[in-house]
Amino acid sequence: MPALPVDREKLRKKIRHMPPENLLMLLDRAVDLLPSAKLTAFMAGHVRPSDVTADPAPKPKLLDVVRAFDAGSRRGEYYEDFNVNGHNYTMKSPGTLRWLAEWQRLAELAVKESAKTPSQDTQAAFELLFGLLARIDECADDIVFFADEAGAWQVGVDWLEVLPAYARCVALVASPVDFARMILGLVEERAASNAVRLLPAVCKVVPAGHGDELGRTVTGSTLLR
Repeated sequence: MPALPVDREKLRKKIRHMPPENLLMLLDRAVDLLPSAKLTAFMAGHVRPSDVTADPAPKPKLLDVVRAFDAGSRRGEYYEDFNVNGHNYTMKSPGTLRWLAEWQRLAELAVKESAKTPSQDTQAAFELLFGLLARIDECADDIVFFADEAGAWQVGVDWLEVLPAYARCVALVASPVDFARMILGLVEERAASNAVRLLPAVCKVVPAGHGDELGRTVTGSTLLR
């Protein structure tokens, strides 16, 4: 299906009404999608090219990048609070915005890597990212600061993209029984309200034996009742 033509003025209007975290995510995508020849013009007036010169060292693997992000998150590198009042309680601090954008960027990279070549390394990257969500839900004051209604739900994970990508990796090494237990546990913990859509999406991308076992396990649970 061909892409629909985009009205740039309509897009600009949409962008100008987006919350800051969405703007950061869009910028991340733009940096990845723009050809190298366009990046200098893209940065002009805002970023000095000398500050972002390419490093000749090999590009780190995704798992190494996620490990560094996990370690920095747990050290509180993104934690930034502010005095909350009746006017600013819906705002997010700059540190929180940076963390949200980076989590989403890394999750998108893991989804792409899984689609190309599912692996145990990609599974491990996903699980580190999920571990940070769990840490936030523990109400630990060392990852990010949410002024109101703290919780991992604020990260806005697209589970219809993330869960099938993770499932591809898990199915490579886990038995059908272990696969079903892991996937069902994650859905129950993170996205139970969307299970009706998520579980069929998983079954489409994994071997039949794993999908069948997941179906049997779900039938014996209360998730879809």
